[in-house]
Amino acid sequence: MEPLYMRYSHLKGVSESVIDFIRTEFWWDKDSTLKSNIEKDFGISGDDAGDLMTKFAEKYQVDLSEFDFERYFTSEGSIGSFLYTPMIILLLALFLIKTVISGVVYLFNKKQSKRIFNFSFTEVLNEFYDKIYPNQHESLTVEDLVTSVVKGKFTKRATVEFKIVK
Repeated sequence: MEPLYMRYSHLKGVSESVIDFIRTEFWWDKDSTLKSNIEKDFGISGDDAGDLMTKFAEKYQVDLSEFDFERYFTSEGSIGSFLYTPMIILLLALFLIKTVISGVVYLFNKKQSKRIFNFSFTEVLNEFYDKIYPNQHESLTVEDLVTSVVKGKFTKRATVEFKIVK
């Protein structure tokens, strides 16, 4: 493991910045941690993942020349299956129902309406999809992105040891 010496305040700032970047780019309003998986927890794959990594590299000046997209993300073409279209139709129907219910509840309780609207079916669908098509990809986490920012090139967190200095 390669030691990386840095101030806690710098590491914390980079971590918060990367999480804010993902939230801003993908309108993510749920809690996330450094251990959050980009594809599984955030639901980012295919072209969206490509866009995320391109914007990430530009914003933080990270060299991704050694980053293998296929190793970490499902490509756009490989997620199509006989179940994919029915799942999208179901998801769209659930979204419309959720939106209508949220609108009605909004008339009586704005806070509860926001909770209903922000409810996500992603976790339920991911669990179902994972049972049918187990993920064959290596995990890419927020902490991997943070480590990459600190190093200036794509680097998995497991390959470095952060050493906090005063």
